[in-house]
Amino acid sequence: MRNGWKLLVSAAALSLLGGCVRYQVLAASDQGDERRKNPGTLPVTQLETLKTTNYYFVITIEHQFWLCQDSGDTLLCDRRCGNGTDLECPALSAGGGTITSNVR
Repeated sequence: MRNGWKLLVSAAALSLLGGCVRYQVLAASDQGDERRKNPGTLPVTQLETLKTTNYYFVITIEHQFWLCQDSGDTLLCDRRCGNGTDLECPALSAGGGTITSNVR
């Protein structure tokens, strides 16, 4: 019976480690006209994404902002908030019967 409890606890711990992440593009703003007037001065695209991280009992939603440069066949994007920047992205976290937000 003791091994049964170990197996149950191990399975519960592993289930908390798994989860999924989903990105959704909310808005894309092309700065192409301004860039043609002043080449190399403005980002090509401003993106807004919604990152949803779901770990079974806890869900976190983060509204992210990006500035992107066109580099041939690729689009190179830098986050404007969160991820080590001075600004924190608006976020919401829910789990265990509580909901927290950093939006004021």
